[in-house]
Amino acid sequence: MIELLKPNRMFCSKIMHQVQPGETAAGIASDYNTSVKNIEAEAETLQAGDCVFITNINQTFYVVKPMDTINSIAEKHGVTTESLKKKNNLNNVFIGQLLNIE
Repeated sequence: MIELLKPNRMFCSKIMHQVQPGETAAGIASDYNTSVKNIEAEAETLQAGDCVFITNINQTFYVVKPMDTINSIAEKHGVTTESLKKKNNLNNVFIGQLLNIE
């Protein structure tokens, strides 16, 4: 689960990410288009359930609100439905989900 510090569209400089089973620091960094050195963790080894902070993010994120659809979000932010789906590995969206818009 990814949580946003402020629940709206923004340019983030730091967000919190909860590590999921099988995730690695390199994979998390890749998901956020940043490097491993920008992941702040309390432990040197990541385990499922750990919370880490990712810094130096230069992407636009959006938190899904009630009544949002993939199409309405794409239209609102001037991106194609297909690019939004591909960037976020989507089939559908749920309230509170964090989407990478860029």
